[in-house]
Amino acid sequence: MRFLVFLLSLSVAFASVYMINASFDPNLPGVEATQIVHWSNPLKESTSIALFVLYPNLHSSPNEKVSPLMRKSSRGWMEIEEVQVDGKDASFTILRTFTETFQEFSKDKTLLVIHLGREVSPNQEVEIRIKFKTKFPEEGEDEGCYGGACIWRFGWYPLEVYSKDGEYQRGMVYTPHTCYLKVKAPKGWKSVYHEGSGMGCPIAFLKDYEEFSLEGNGYTVVVHHRKGLKWKAEQIAAITLHALNVYSKRFGKLDYSDVHIIESPYSGSFGMTAAGMIILGDNAFTTSDLVVPGFTTPVLEFLIYHEVAHLWFGIGATVDFTKDNFLSESLAQYSAITQIEAERGATSNLFEDSPDILTSSLKDLSLFRSIRENYLYYYRWANRWGIDRPVEGKKEYLNQILPIDYSKGYFAFRSLSLLFDDFDSFLKEYHEKFKNSVVTYEDFKKMVLEKKPDAERALEELFENEKGIDAKVVKEGKTLKIEIPEGVPYQVEVVKDGKSEIYTLREPTSIENVDEVHVDPNWFLPDPDRFNNHHPVLIQYPFGDHESPLESYKLDFAYSTLQLSTSSLYAGFGIGASKFDEWGFSLSVGNSYTFDSSSATVESYGANFSFSFKPKPYIAILGSAYLDSSNTAVVSGAVGFTIPEVLDIGYSSKYIYPRSTIYIGGDYRNGDYSGWMEYNFIDLVKTSIAFGVYTSLNSKMEKDILSQLSYFPTDFIDISLLGVHSESGILPGDTTDLLRGSVGLHLNVDFPWRENVLNVLSFRGFHFSVKGGAAYEDFEKIQPFAELSAVLKMYTILDRLLLLGINVVLTEEGVYYYFGASLEDTVLSAVKTAISAEPSPLLRSRIHPSLP
Repeated sequence: MRFLVFLLSLSVAFASVYMINASFDPNLPGVEATQIVHWSNPLKESTSIALFVLYPNLHSSPNEKVSPLMRKSSRGWMEIEEVQVDGKDASFTILRTFTETFQEFSKDKTLLVIHLGREVSPNQEVEIRIKFKTKFPEEGEDEGCYGGACIWRFGWYPLEVYSKDGEYQRGMVYTPHTCYLKVKAPKGWKSVYHEGSGMGCPIAFLKDYEEFSLEGNGYTVVVHHRKGLKWKAEQIAAITLHALNVYSKRFGKLDYSDVHIIESPYSGSFGMTAAGMIILGDNAFTTSDLVVPGFTTPVLEFLIYHEVAHLWFGIGATVDFTKDNFLSESLAQYSAITQIEAERGATSNLFEDSPDILTSSLKDLSLFRSIRENYLYYYRWANRWGIDRPVEGKKEYLNQILPIDYSKGYFAFRSLSLLFDDFDSFLKEYHEKFKNSVVTYEDFKKMVLEKKPDAERALEELFENEKGIDAKVVKEGKTLKIEIPEGVPYQVEVVKDGKSEIYTLREPTSIENVDEVHVDPNWFLPDPDRFNNHHPVLIQYPFGDHESPLESYKLDFAYSTLQLSTSSLYAGFGIGASKFDEWGFSLSVGNSYTFDSSSATVESYGANFSFSFKPKPYIAILGSAYLDSSNTAVVSGAVGFTIPEVLDIGYSSKYIYPRSTIYIGGDYRNGDYSGWMEYNFIDLVKTSIAFGVYTSLNSKMEKDILSQLSYFPTDFIDISLLGVHSESGILPGDTTDLLRGSVGLHLNVDFPWRENVLNVLSFRGFHFSVKGGAAYEDFEKIQPFAELSAVLKMYTILDRLLLLGINVVLTEEGVYYYFGASLEDTVLSAVKTAISAEPSPLLRSRIHPSLP
C-alpha cells in the first residue's frame, strides 16, 4: 500500500496524498475520522515540524466586532485526538495560524504543529496519521447542517499550510493534494463526496433526498434534490451536462467524469463549487419557475454556467483567494457570459423570449435586459462611490469583491481577448498548465507576455489600473477624436452613409466625415461611464427600440402627483429626461382636485416642475415648483448627503457602510414657508442601533421635533423609544408632547424547505412578535399598549421576498387592526426582527414631507 501511494504521489508532481476514513454522526452533527498523509518537507531546509491548518476552528467562536443581528450563532470546530509519525505517537500543539483568511476572529486554535521527532530533509517524506473529529456548524450554505443537508465544501480535515519556492505562504490557499475517502453514514443518510487530485475533497451527507443522473460524452451529472422536484432536476442536469460538454471543447476535458449537484435548503439564487460538486441555492429548484414557468431560465443557465466554469478556473487551477480571486471569479464570469451570449445573443438574454403577452410585458418593465448590463451596473456603483481598485491584488474593502472580482475583472478579460485570435485556446493551455496547482497573477501575466510580448501596457491598464478606462468621443470641429489609453485593445463602430463597420484598434485615433461613431459597441472595456462613448449621444425615446440605461439618456413621458393639502391633490402628465443614477427632471401639466369620501372635484389647472441631481451617489439635490390657475404656488427643495464610514468588522478587509444620512430642506406654500432637517443613523452591522430625528420650523415659528431610537440587543429582542414635540398639530387631539417606549419579543420560524403555493408564491416561514409599552402624553397621563404581529414570509417571481402581515394594537381606547404587505428592503433583511405590518405612522409620514 505504501508503494502504491508513492506511485500515486508521483502522478501529481509530488503533491501530498491524503487517505481518510470517516464516519458521519448526525447527532453531533459531524464526522469522526482518521487521516493518513504522506507528507514531504516543502521547505528549502530541514525541519522537525509539519504545519496543518484547522479550518473548522474558524467557526468555534463568534465575531464580536459585529452586531448580534449579524452574528452567526452556530458553532463548528475540529478536535485533534491523536497524531502519529511513521507509526509512532507524536506530540503536537495548536496555535493561532499565521495564514491569511477572510476573517481575523476565531483563529486561536487553527494551526496544528506536529513535532516529527527528527529532522526531515527537503522533499523527504514521512507518514503522518491524524485522528480527529469535526463538528459541522448548525447553519451555513457550504459549511453546516440544515434541512437534512450536512455539507462541507473546503477543509473539513487538516490541510497542510501552503508553501511555494520552499517557504510557507500567508495567503488564503487550499494546498492542492490528492485524497481518497472511505465514508460511512448511518441508515437514512446518503454520503456524497469527490476524491482525486485537486484542491480538496468536498463531502455531504443528505437525508430525504432523491437522485437523478444524466450521462453524455464521458460525463455523468448526478442531481441530489428534494422529493417532488425530479422534473426540475432533469432540467438542471441537462444544463449542467451541456455546460460540461461545451467547456470541454473550449478549455479541455476535466480529469474526472462525475459531477454532483446538490439542492441547498437555503433561499436564494446562488451557487458554490468544489471539486466535482456544485451547491445550488433553493431558488434554482423551488422558485425559478414561479408565476411564469421558464421566464427566468436564462438566469438559471447563467448561474450553472458560472459554477461549472469554476471546475476549470478557481477549482481546477486554484488561487490565493485573498489576492488573486479574480482568476477564479472573473474567468468564471468570462466563460459563462460569453457562452450565454453565444447561445442567446448579447443584448437581451436575461429572460426567456417566449410568445406570451405577460412575459413580453415583464421584459419591457425590466431596467436591464442583459447579464453584462447587471455587472456593469455593479462596477459603475463602485466607481461612483470612489472604491474602484485594480483587478489584481488584495481588496481593501469587502464592498469591492463583487464589483471588482465579478465585474471589472470580467470586462478586463473581454478586452484582453481582442489581442488573441482564439482566446479560448489560450485559456485551454492556461488550464492545462496550472490545473491542480496554485496560479498567481504573475504566472498569468508571464504566460500572456510569452504569447503577446506587446501586451504589457494592456495588462497594466486592464488589471493593474486603480481606475476604470474612460473611453470617450470628443468632437473638435469636423473631427471626432477617440480618447483611450494607448495599448488597450478596443473596438470602434463607424457608420457612414448607412453602412456600419467595426474596427479593432490599440491607440487613440481621429475620424472625419462620418455619420456616427460608437466606441466599444460590444461592451468589452471596463468602462463605467459609457454615456460619452457615442457620437451622436444615445437617447432612449418613448416607444423606441430599447437602449441600455447605462449608456443612453432617457426621454420619456412623466406622470406626477403632489399633495397640496389634506383634501387636495395635483395629478399631471408631461415629459421627463434623465441620466441613469445621476440626474433627472420632469415637467407636467394637469389638474388639482379636491376630494372627500365620495367624490373628487376639479379645482384648477396647473404645472409642476421637479428635478433631482446626484453628482455622487452619497449627495442628492432635490427640488420642485408648482403653480396653478388659482395662484397656488408651492416650491420645495432639499439637499441630502450620506457619510460613508470605514468599519473594522473582524474580516481581512474593512467594510464601507453609510451609517449617517442628513437631509436639509425647505418649503414655500402661498406665503407660508417652513424649513426642516432630518438625521438618520442606522448601524445594524456593529451597534444594532437605528436612530432618527426630524425637526421643522414654519413661518408661524411653530416647531416640530420627532425622534426615534431602536436597539436590538439580540435577534429576539428590540427596545424602541419615540419622542415627539409638536406645535403645528401633527399629533392627534390637543397633544403637544409624546414619549413612547416599548420592548418587543420576537420569534422567527423558518422551515427547512420552501413550499410553493399554486406556483405563485413560495412559503418560507413565520415571524411572530409581541410588544408591550406605554405612551406618556403631555407629561400628564400614561397610556399602556400592546402589539401582536404575525408575518408570513413568502417569495414570488424573481425570488423576491414578500412579507404579508397582520398587526393588532391593544390600547385603553380600543383594539386596532392593520394589514400590510411589503417587498424586502435592506433594513428588513438586515434586522430580521421587529417585522411589523404597521409602519410607524408618526415619523415615516413626516420624513421628506414635500420632496418631489
